[in-house]
Amino acid sequence: MASIFKDRLLRISGGDIALWSILIFLMLFSIVVVFSSTGSLAYDKNNGETTSYLIEQVIYVGISVLAMYIVHLIDYRFYRRYGMKIFYFTLALMVYTLIFGDEINGEKRWLSVMGVTFQPSDPLKISLIIVLSVQLSSRQKMIENIRLVPSLNYFNWKKFPVRNLNIFIKNTLPIIGPIAIAAFLVVLTNLSTALIMCITSFIMLFIGRVRIKELAKLIFCTLVAFAFIVLILKTFGVGRADTWTSRVVTFFQPDTDGSGSQENSAVKFQQEQAKITIASGWLMGKGPGQSTQRSNLPHPYSDYAYAFVIEEYGLIVGALILFAYLWIFYRAISIFMRSDHSFPIFLVLGLSLLITIQALTHIGVSVTAFPVTGQPLPIISKGGSSLLFTSIMFGIILGVSRQFNIQSKAKDREDKRKILLDDWQQILVEEDMGVDEDGKDVVIAKLFTEEDEFQYKGVIWKEREDVKDNS
Repeated sequence: MASIFKDRLLRISGGDIALWSILIFLMLFSIVVVFSSTGSLAYDKNNGETTSYLIEQVIYVGISVLAMYIVHLIDYRFYRRYGMKIFYFTLALMVYTLIFGDEINGEKRWLSVMGVTFQPSDPLKISLIIVLSVQLSSRQKMIENIRLVPSLNYFNWKKFPVRNLNIFIKNTLPIIGPIAIAAFLVVLTNLSTALIMCITSFIMLFIGRVRIKELAKLIFCTLVAFAFIVLILKTFGVGRADTWTSRVVTFFQPDTDGSGSQENSAVKFQQEQAKITIASGWLMGKGPGQSTQRSNLPHPYSDYAYAFVIEEYGLIVGALILFAYLWIFYRAISIFMRSDHSFPIFLVLGLSLLITIQALTHIGVSVTAFPVTGQPLPIISKGGSSLLFTSIMFGIILGVSRQFNIQSKAKDREDKRKILLDDWQQILVEEDMGVDEDGKDVVIAKLFTEEDEFQYKGVIWKEREDVKDNS
């Protein structure tokens, strides 16, 4: 019975059943969390009506599940073929948003299309992973012997200009170029997202067998570039550079005497409320809907969703949520370990890393282990566009799993066909003639079905012995 149920699920989903189960559970759990954390907010906003955000989240979850299912039906080779075009398109969206996007909280991160508002950095992250997967997979036979970054020494450039220029054109631009361009556009409005993109890319390069020396040079250049960009933005008062620096300073040097800036005080308030929220939940939590911190904790439905979960459901459920994200990453590893091709391996690895690192970052902020970032908790936090693009990433991962299942079944059928072919060749050696239903001698044809039998002119031969008896 269990195997029949599993086969039916496989026919419906076509992907990793364990991963599907975890995702559906987290989405259903998000509905409960959003309803509980936004009850008072909805009450104040809608004159006593408390279900408006619940209805929105249910719609978001429904659309996201549908999108995930549709995306998982796409052959992963599609992304390899059109990855660069997708990347260029998302870059154009990002540039357009920086110029003409909707300004929220002083930043142009959002773009509205036909009434739907989203952050173009979300599809840009996906397209970056696709492009990087293509570039790494195409160089696997020689990646350990090539240089990704030209010399950083002026005299080396002066002595070997052609060699360094070739390295820059052939390796730096196609592999590092997309990372640098995407991170630069994102860091102008969202430092934490840009850092997550870079960390994910570096791990992919490391798994892709890039030389440690090259990776170290790349990390050094990236840190210098980030520091330089933040310094320029802060000097000219562009973007949220002041907010970023104050968050880091407050994290490492807490304002204990209350003499800091207003920004530092706000950051400190968020961290203190997060600590109170987690401490009040303890092991078993206060119970669903019993939160007393939802009015004090900033954004309990998004930025501090994990702290809110611990308050209402306790540290045990909080640990289970953390385990769920780690299990998702484990399932992703089990998916790409089944592949003999490098592109789907890097694709699944990169997307799963993006999701896992974002989840761990959110959890770290909620327990005040990291500076405040504003990263939502994947799947669980409220937000239509975030949930949608996270579901698209999972859809791609599940699509790779689905393709592997199809290929595995095809291989099993081919192996079975080879076994039948071996039996048939043995039959031809022993007796290559048969008798049809009219008693006439006929040559047995090499016609096969998927079952353990073959047929010619209405005569079905099932076993070697049957063939002998009728020959």
